[in-house]
Amino acid sequence: MGWFTLAVLGAVAYTVWYAVSIAREYLRRERPNNVFNNVLLVTAHPDDECMFFGPTLRTLQRSGSHIHVLCLSTGNYDGLGAHRTKELQASCQVLGVTCTVEDTLQDGEKWDPEAVSDAIDEFVKETKWDAILTFDKFGVSGHLNHGNVHNGVRYFAARSARPYILLELESAPLLLKYSGMMAIVYEYVQSLMGVMLSSQKESVLNNQKKSGLSNQSVSSNRMVAVLEPNEAWTAYRAMAMHRSQLVWFRYLYLLFSRYMHINTVVVRHPSQLM
Repeated sequence: MGWFTLAVLGAVAYTVWYAVSIAREYLRRERPNNVFNNVLLVTAHPDDECMFFGPTLRTLQRSGSHIHVLCLSTGNYDGLGAHRTKELQASCQVLGVTCTVEDTLQDGEKWDPEAVSDAIDEFVKETKWDAILTFDKFGVSGHLNHGNVHNGVRYFAARSARPYILLELESAPLLLKYSGMMAIVYEYVQSLMGVMLSSQKESVLNNQKKSGLSNQSVSSNRMVAVLEPNEAWTAYRAMAMHRSQLVWFRYLYLLFSRYMHINTVVVRHPSQLM
């Protein structure tokens, strides 16, 4: 490999590093519109908490949230439920969150919304939760139980006498899902475009208000959560606790997945769940 090739590769690497650093710093300055004292993360399997939700957990922790993981199965598809439960406990210790594992639902089987709702209902009686964090309807990886959890959480929240804010982790298209740290740059560009469009919309609405034509306001229902490099290392260490799951393709996931660096979360208020 010649000096010119090395120089080009070095320049590309520096450009990527610089772009990611600028994007990360900009996105880190964006704070969640809501501050939640207690957040319940509802997952389907041990390892979901660090494979997918790491950036959101850390962002919420920075704002002072206490987070508890409610895992609705032991991940016993291969008969390793007891071992995977211990791995989850070790992972949550690394992440600085607490956890509870339910063993009434079987990994890989279809879970009815009522069954998921019942499991959540039994747990939430003990603590007042401000928000529930979980998957969106696509479940990030498309796993059956991830979608089941989404449906069950929606079912629970819509029927609960207590109002809950839902935080739903957005599933990214395949190319963006495996864009690694470059997903931070992508969301930075998206955010800048959103600011410009929002400013234009605000201007239009202000003009309409002056004319008595509108009483609407601009509001955001999307949260971007991004990790610093040292925080990403914490997410990797948490995943290392799930040693039974570290087959070869998981290493590729850890290397290329955007979810080890950045999350985008849709915030849904009780009025949107009716």
